[in-house]
Amino acid sequence: MKLRVGAREREALNWSIGGFRAHGLEGLDLRERFTGMMEPQGGPSCEFTGQVTRVDNDGSRAVRFVEVDLSTLLALQETSGAQAPFTGA
Repeated sequence: MKLRVGAREREALNWSIGGFRAHGLEGLDLRERFTGMMEPQGGPSCEFTGQVTRVDNDGSRAVRFVEVDLSTLLALQETSGAQAPFTGA
């Protein structure tokens, strides 16, 4: 899944309908909320609000979705069987 937060674009390391884990979010602290864009493979691009739930030793952040469009959640659910499980929440 492609993510855009601010001016930077990155790929999620893993994701599920509940959230994702990604590098490149080093400016975000634990429990901090932020807004970004995501583009799941085969799904619509949409804005989301996320909250950092974990900061890993390698600098990656686990993020839970706080707000996301319903059609995007449905697209994520359809494609999530091929993804690694999300373990950030």
